[in-house]
Amino acid sequence: MKIKLPGRRSAPPPEASVSGSAMSSASQTGAALQSDPGDGLLPAASRLGALWSWLRRYGLWGLAGFATFIVLLVMMLPTRAIAWRIGYEAKRAGYDIEVGDVSVSLLGGLTLEEVRWTFQPSRPGQVPSTLEIEEVGVDVAVLKLMFGVVDLDLEAQIDDGKITGNWYKGKDEIQVRLEVTDLPLYAVPKARQALNAPLQGTVALKVELTVPEKKFAQTQGVIEVACAACRVGDGETLLFVPGARGLLAKGVTVPEIDLGTLSGRIVFEDGKGATDGPIEAESDDVKVTIEGTVDLKDPFRKSRMSLVMKLDVAQEFQQREDSIRLLVQTAPKSQRLDAPESGLGFKLTGPVSHPRLRGIKSKSKEERLRERREKARKRAEKRAKRKRKKRKKKKPKKKADVEDKTAGDDGDGGSDGDGKLKIEPAERGDSAPRVGAPVATEPDSSGTVPGSGGDEPPAGDDSAAAAAASGGGSGGGEAGQASGGSREEPPPVQ
Repeated sequence: MKIKLPGRRSAPPPEASVSGSAMSSASQTGAALQSDPGDGLLPAASRLGALWSWLRRYGLWGLAGFATFIVLLVMMLPTRAIAWRIGYEAKRAGYDIEVGDVSVSLLGGLTLEEVRWTFQPSRPGQVPSTLEIEEVGVDVAVLKLMFGVVDLDLEAQIDDGKITGNWYKGKDEIQVRLEVTDLPLYAVPKARQALNAPLQGTVALKVELTVPEKKFAQTQGVIEVACAACRVGDGETLLFVPGARGLLAKGVTVPEIDLGTLSGRIVFEDGKGATDGPIEAESDDVKVTIEGTVDLKDPFRKSRMSLVMKLDVAQEFQQREDSIRLLVQTAPKSQRLDAPESGLGFKLTGPVSHPRLRGIKSKSKEERLRERREKARKRAEKRAKRKRKKRKKKKPKKKADVEDKTAGDDGDGGSDGDGKLKIEPAERGDSAPRVGAPVATEPDSSGTVPGSGGDEPPAGDDSAAAAAASGGGSGGGEAGQASGGSREEPPPVQ
C-alpha cells in the first residue's frame, strides 16, 4: 500500500495562507454588512462618489466644450452683415441710419458702433445734417424673445447727455420708456437743422406711454419736457421757422434771445393728449406760452396736433434791438393778439410729422370749408323762413262770408242752409208732374203769378224786360209767357 504525501509546491506558503484567510474574513464581513438591511449609509456614499467621479470626468469636459462652441459662434458671427441689416430695416421705417459695426456679448447684449443718423433738408438748398453717436448699447432679453416677447433696453451717450430707454412689445400691449438727461439743445435731433440758428441750453425729457392692444388711439401715459437756460440766435445767422410762410419762412436775423427755463407736461388718455396747464418759458426778453392737444390715431402717421403758441416780447428788449421791434410792428393782423393780451400768436396744426405754423387768427382749409358750409346752411334756413311767410299771407276765405253766400242761394230750393245740394226722394202718394208737362199756377192776392220773378220792370228798360221774359223763375216756356202777362189756357184734349 502506497501513501502519497503532498509536495512542497502543493502546500501554500504561510503568508499566502494568512492573507487568504484575511480576505475570506473580509469578504465575509462585507457580505454581512450588505446583508444588514439596517445600515444603508455606506452604499449611498459609494453611489454619490461614483456619480461625482463620473461628472468630474465627463461633465466638466462637456461644459468646456459647450462654452468653447458659444465663444467660437460669437467670434464667427457676421457682425458687418448684422450692422447692414439694422440700417436697412431703419431705412424701411423711414429713418436714414447707418451702423458701422456690431459687437455681440455672450449674454445677448449688442453694441452698435459708429452710428450715423442723417436728417433730410427742411427747405430747398439746405445741406443734410448728421448726428453721430460712437456707441449705442442694446440689451435683448433672449429668453423672452423665444416666447415672442420683445424686451429691449437702450443706452447711449451724446456729449454730456445720457439717453436710456426701454421698448416692451408683448402680446397685448406696447410700453415705451425713455429718459433723457443733460442733453445739449444743439444735439437734439432735427432742432438745429430745422431752425438753422445757434441753440444753447440743456434739455431733459421723460416719456412713459402704454399702448393697449397695440392701438395708438388708446394710448395712456405722460410726456414731460424741460429746457434750462435756453437761448437762440447770434445776430448773424438766419433763423428759419419750420411750417411758416412769409418773412419767417424766408429767414430773419435775430440777436441772441434768452428764453429762460421752459417746462411742462402732456397727459394722454385714450389717445387724446392735452397740456397739463400751459407750457411756459419766461425771461427778461420774452414770455412764451404753449397750450393745445395731440390726437393719436392708427396708423401713427395720421396723428395730428393742434397747439397755440403766444409770444410776448418785452418793450425794453424791443427798444434795445431794432430788428425785433421791426419784426413785431410789421407782423400781419392774423398774428396779433387782441386786448387785453399783447404780443404775437401762432397756431401749430396738422400731421405730427409735418405740422404747419400760421397766425392765430388765420383759418385752415378745413376751417374755411366748415365756415362756407355753415353760411350755406343759414342761407337755406332764411329761404325756408321767407317761403313760410308767403304761405301765411295767402289766407283762405272766412267762414262767415261762405255762410252768407250759401244763405243767399237758399231761395233756389236746390241747396240747404250749409250751401250743399239737398235732394229728397218723392213720396209715393204725391202726384208729381211729368217732366216737360205744363204746370198751372194761380195768381196770388196781389195779382202776381208765383215764379214770375216779382213786379214787371218799368217801361223802357229793355234789359230788365228781357230778364223777366227769359223765365223769371224755373217754370219753363209756359211760365215765361205767364210772367209776361198773356197767359193762355191749354186746348182741351179731344
